[in-house]
Amino acid sequence: MSSFKEKVKKIFSPIDLTKGKPYVVILLFAIPILISNIINQVYHLADAIVVGQTIPNQFAGINDTNPLSFLLIQFAGGTTIGLSVAVANRYSKRDYESLRKSIAICIVVCLIITILLTTLGLIFINPLLNCVGLDNNIDPVSFSAGKIYMVTIIAGLIGCISYNLIICICRSIGDSVTPLIFLIISNVLNIVLDIIFVLTFPTNELKVFGVAFATVISWIISSILCFIYTFKKYKFIRLKLSDFQIEGKDLFYHLKISIPLGLQYSILAIGIIIMQNVIVQFDINNFTEGDIVHHYVQDGYGAACKLQSFLNTVYFALSSSILSYVAQNDGIKNIDRLKKGIKQGYLIGVIVYVIFTTIGLLSTINGGFIYLFLKSENITKETIKYGSIYLWVSLPLGIVLFTLLYSRNSLQGFSKPLFPFLAGVGELLARIIAALFFPILLNPTNPYSDISFGGVCFADGFAWIVAAIILVFPLLYTINKKSKDLTYKSSKLIENNIDNELEK
Repeated sequence: MSSFKEKVKKIFSPIDLTKGKPYVVILLFAIPILISNIINQVYHLADAIVVGQTIPNQFAGINDTNPLSFLLIQFAGGTTIGLSVAVANRYSKRDYESLRKSIAICIVVCLIITILLTTLGLIFINPLLNCVGLDNNIDPVSFSAGKIYMVTIIAGLIGCISYNLIICICRSIGDSVTPLIFLIISNVLNIVLDIIFVLTFPTNELKVFGVAFATVISWIISSILCFIYTFKKYKFIRLKLSDFQIEGKDLFYHLKISIPLGLQYSILAIGIIIMQNVIVQFDINNFTEGDIVHHYVQDGYGAACKLQSFLNTVYFALSSSILSYVAQNDGIKNIDRLKKGIKQGYLIGVIVYVIFTTIGLLSTINGGFIYLFLKSENITKETIKYGSIYLWVSLPLGIVLFTLLYSRNSLQGFSKPLFPFLAGVGELLARIIAALFFPILLNPTNPYSDISFGGVCFADGFAWIVAAIILVFPLLYTINKKSKDLTYKSSKLIENNIDNELEK
């Protein structure tokens, strides 16, 4: 019995990423993150399925707001990931007093971000909706659904940001299991509330509100429970009032690491917003009958993006794992272990890419994946065609996306935020150029033709290629420089020791 308890305790204990075989600890650390990501994606899929099967006319409006959610939520998420680098570095040195001060700074920064994002998001909600192509005069149904959904999500950002913060704190100290437990609780609650609200609320507008409100409730409950459990479990991170006596130098250090990554995530969202606007124009220009805009392109593209996001979960899990791995090992200056772990982790990603890309492409046969999201009576050959085009263009470029994510998080683990930020700018410009100009270059006479749509779909891949190029070489340079610096310091230490012995 005691042996069983010890095994269970070991599963829920933090993983020391500075010990053991690199590929083993990277996988062990990544598996709970992967399961968390899959569960999270299952929720998003379930969310889309509930909407698509019960209120299909609102599917396009809600789905069109995804880039806006990305803009707000990912800025906060990117910032908390950046903050976790400082936490991981201090944890690797077991400097618990400094660690608690770091966590206190994280809380203060996240509170300020919450206030700013919520205020700005609610003030500029109509212009934001216009940016993704939602216009009350052209398509009032989609505009209304998008506005109700986004206002509810923005008002509940405190729950999302709090949860992102606590899971980043957990992962920075080697615990990727605790976030998984509360993510399961959150998503089960979310799906149950989704179904209850959609089935019981009388109007489509209230159903849309119910879907968003279920998400907000689950965010808040899971973050509160996770905070309580984490601070109870780990005594060394229990904060004191004195921990909030923040020095300007320390605050600047945290902001220097976190804000560039938050800006990078939000910058990426701008390109995605423009791309979504272009997608909407394909429906407006090709499938408008009288005052009614059919959502064939938006529905097909939206369903394809949901599937692609699900398949990409493993890339994000491995890249999240390598961030903590690099941060902890860089903290103790173990460059040989760093290089070995980075190589082994990337090889794992290549193997996964082959498997998941094959699965994704096979799902396009007869438009099979579309039927997961929409009722058969709402599916047309156009919906299947546009969704399949996007998957066939973007999925083969998944290896580039993984390279981008892996390199970006490795550099963040090295506390090198500049090039990830520059890569974000490059990705933004590349996506905008591709989305706006590739359709015209492919068909100057009709920029809303099928071949032009293929050009829009390539915007993601083109952006990934540009960003990956910007990141890979600085990562290789950083690894090489740290290796040389360590060799130099070791040689100088040996020389000094020899000199001391000679003097004696």
